[in-house]
Amino acid sequence: MAGRWSKYQPAVIRIDAGSLDGAALTDTADNTWSKDYNFVGGNADKSNDYISAAADGAHSVYGTCRTGQNFQYGFTKADGLMPGGTYTLALHFAETYFEAAGARVFSVVVNGEEKIAGLDIFSRAGGKDVALVLHVPVTLGSDGVLSLIFFGTTDRATVAGALQFH
Repeated sequence: MAGRWSKYQPAVIRIDAGSLDGAALTDTADNTWSKDYNFVGGNADKSNDYISAAADGAHSVYGTCRTGQNFQYGFTKADGLMPGGTYTLALHFAETYFEAAGARVFSVVVNGEEKIAGLDIFSRAGGKDVALVLHVPVTLGSDGVLSLIFFGTTDRATVAGALQFH
């Protein structure tokens, strides 16, 4: 559950999904989010909508997102992951386009296992332009690889930010 974070949250990987231009983003809790990287597929998108309930200090991360019918991210030891390591993956979402439940539904597969099935951000967050952070526990295999696959079942999948921390 998202809550008010203390200043600076140590993270192995912190990504501002969909952010391709400019410098890295620093949020209100002084956490630095890198520009979008290690993705395959999808498109970068921007929103000027004000996102409410971003109580984790990452309000700025919701201004961009990656969307697509199918897209993926891949990370390895080179990105700072430890083989066999246990992490909590926090995925940041906000529905900034649709104004009704059921208009966008998608799933997220983490290392070959469907961890988030049939996500409707509008329904789960309680409306349009409301932040939603879902936490997924992940234990990496001996190869130290983390794979995230997003696939839309109704319209396109989307993610505003992907945050992985110990």
